[in-house]
Amino acid sequence: MTPLETLAYAQALFIYQVLRLKDNDSRTYAIYESTMPHLEEASNALIPYIAFDETADSPDHTADLIPLYPASAAQAFWTNWIFQESAKRTLGMINFFMLTYYFMKGESGNRCGQNKNIAVNRSVTMSAHLWKAQDAVDFALAWRNKKHFVINVSAPNFLETIIHDAQKDDIDAFGKICLTSLMGLTEAKGWLAMKGIAL
Repeated sequence: MTPLETLAYAQALFIYQVLRLKDNDSRTYAIYESTMPHLEEASNALIPYIAFDETADSPDHTADLIPLYPASAAQAFWTNWIFQESAKRTLGMINFFMLTYYFMKGESGNRCGQNKNIAVNRSVTMSAHLWKAQDAVDFALAWRNKKHFVINVSAPNFLETIIHDAQKDDIDAFGKICLTSLMGLTEAKGWLAMKGIAL
């Protein structure tokens, strides 16, 4: 499979598993159980395609590397960034889902250990400006001119930086999920409300 097909397969299987959670039929549950290892395999298959180089994701490192003209360079960067961010977010969400699932079954142990360490401790970019870009030039301008935040659990004080510097229009939907996971529901809800954002 191509990288894009690998990502699409992981996302489709994840959505399939989430949708089947509400089905109480015992036959469906047996199928659900048998599909979980495939979801884990699908998330593991994403890892070789993800560039876990935090310096490459740093706003300071690449702010001047996205030319506005010719637009083909910005297009290539934008296309790659969308894939990388989508793969990282998908891997993180699948890991969270699987860890929760196995925890509820009493089988938490070291499941998803490899995935969890990679997904949780590596960079994911939080920026509504970048996701709202309509084309490569809009993306390059947002990358250059707007602040965006790297959620990297292994980096010191990353959460404090976000809390101190992030504004209302910086936070995307996935950012809300991450902040709620990191801060807890009540703290995240309070901080977001202070910024004029509904959880």
